[in-house]
Amino acid sequence: MKEAVAVIVDENRREPQSLRGARPSRSPRFFRGGGMSSSYAFLETTAGTPTSDRGQEPAAPLEALVGGTQASVKGEDRFHIAENVAVGDDRCTFAVVADGHGGNEVSTYLITHAIGRIVSHAADGSGAALNEAAVKAFAEIHREVCIFTNAGSTCTVCCVNMTRHEVSSWNVGDSLALLVHDGGYMELGQTHRLDDSTLEQKRVEATGTQMSRAVTGDGAAHGPLRAYPGGLAVTRCIGDADCSHFVIPEPAFTTSATPPAGGALLVCSDGVWDHASAQDAAVCLLSAEYDGAEGAAAQVMALALGKTSDGTPTDDTTSVVILFGPPSSMKEPSEEKDTLRSSWRRPSREKRAGGDALTSPSLVAADTIGGEAMERRESWRAG
Repeated sequence: MKEAVAVIVDENRREPQSLRGARPSRSPRFFRGGGMSSSYAFLETTAGTPTSDRGQEPAAPLEALVGGTQASVKGEDRFHIAENVAVGDDRCTFAVVADGHGGNEVSTYLITHAIGRIVSHAADGSGAALNEAAVKAFAEIHREVCIFTNAGSTCTVCCVNMTRHEVSSWNVGDSLALLVHDGGYMELGQTHRLDDSTLEQKRVEATGTQMSRAVTGDGAAHGPLRAYPGGLAVTRCIGDADCSHFVIPEPAFTTSATPPAGGALLVCSDGVWDHASAQDAAVCLLSAEYDGAEGAAAQVMALALGKTSDGTPTDDTTSVVILFGPPSSMKEPSEEKDTLRSSWRRPSREKRAGGDALTSPSLVAADTIGGEAMERRESWRAG
């Protein structure tokens, strides 16, 4: 019996979006073959190990490139990527993006503990088992950080199960993920900003918490809707011990089969999403030219910064990309220049993770090889 995928558990269902008509003439190499469209919403897969089109033989595991870039203003964003993680008999690639508030204690704690905690609780690599483990891990970490700090953080964890050909995402807050495929995209998870979520407003109101906007000197309402006491604009978080009467760590959950021809998983903090729409980011990934996953992340970063008033970051801004596809899409490309085609030219050891933030605007990336972080900082340049 077949079971439907592209399931979102939480609030209003996010429907897959088609980019047909806005699609560039040259689609990325790893998006080719069985290209996705708006019909992606009705993909079905059999439970268990995916099979190839030739019959019942198991499909080959996916391959991936990973990379991330960060523009730091307050030093509170963190990100981490872990490749080839064993979850039962499956191999998975994980990414975590955490946007701290009140400091970086909680966001740093999350990138250090979230993936390991989820893996330790997971019975296997299925979406259902990972979801059970993630809910437990989010709650545990929330309790732990509330013991030593009143700071908090958003948290988005994404997993590409390379063996099962599945993508799963969990988030609290407004750091969100996007699955991009040939001809379309799907937003993963839900924002928990009060301004943008009527269901979150109703939940918080039911706790007896007051919600209002800041007031200017002349009495005019100003800024985002916030919950008081505490003044939080995002009400599902990890931490925020002084707001425990309305803050919860229960994540939104999305799981989906991977597009057959491959795709890109983009995970960003609100520094990107405050300036770029999901469609903007999807078109960027489909049409821009770059040499790898870090280059893809940098293109999305440039897109967002290009929409600020002076081309500089207004907040900590993080962009992480996992490019994935079947092994055939990882072959050395021809000399023809073609959008994401060069993304599959794997450097000798391309692995990326998040590192320390800087006090001035900067692009930050850190390489993790054999568990040892080697941080590289590049001066940020407008334009």
